[in-house]
Amino acid sequence: MQAAYSGPADDFGRAAAERLFPDATFVACDDPIAAMRLAESGDVEAAVVPFEDTRAGVATEVVDHLVFGAPDLVVTGETDVVVEDDRDGPVTVRRFLAVSRTPAMGVSRPQTLLFVVPGFNRPGTLSELLAAFSSRGINMTTLQSRPLGAALGMYGFLIEFEGSPADPLVRGALADMLAATQSAKYLGTFDEGDRRWGQVRGRELAGKPLTLDDLARLGDQR
Repeated sequence: MQAAYSGPADDFGRAAAERLFPDATFVACDDPIAAMRLAESGDVEAAVVPFEDTRAGVATEVVDHLVFGAPDLVVTGETDVVVEDDRDGPVTVRRFLAVSRTPAMGVSRPQTLLFVVPGFNRPGTLSELLAAFSSRGINMTTLQSRPLGAALGMYGFLIEFEGSPADPLVRGALADMLAATQSAKYLGTFDEGDRRWGQVRGRELAGKPLTLDDLARLGDQR
């Protein structure tokens, strides 16, 4: 098979592509959008593109192309690559996705990606969306907003959760979600890799963290 990736041959994109498709031949592209367009056109069977990393967050141009510009592509795999190892601090890990026109089959530990547009901008819309998953014990691992481009304050939500639409519990959650939203786009189901539940860790916040005492003082301000 042939797979496209973005970056030079000695870049992390090539390393991710080789990890995901060890027996493939590769086509290097100038940017992730060009790689995905090759997969859309059928010139290659898959494209490997950066999706997020531990410092810069989500790759917005990749998300926006998957959601708004690539009608036939779905995510079929993912892998993480260490792109910077700082001995004085945490490593930087970049996550890459494999996208293809053919959905993945036989996923053993499924993770699913969706983009959801709420039907109304009102109090409770997002909590109803979240409750569809939490009430069934489905772990939502990512919730990120992306502007819809129509007006300020209008957002859709990129949602990633543990599970497959083949699971009846997941199908029930998706049915509740669809009843409370304007539209949703399925972006693929793939193996979740080595992610586990656990304590949230991150960079230390600058300044004094907010406390319950602070809330009382803030409430007294006029």
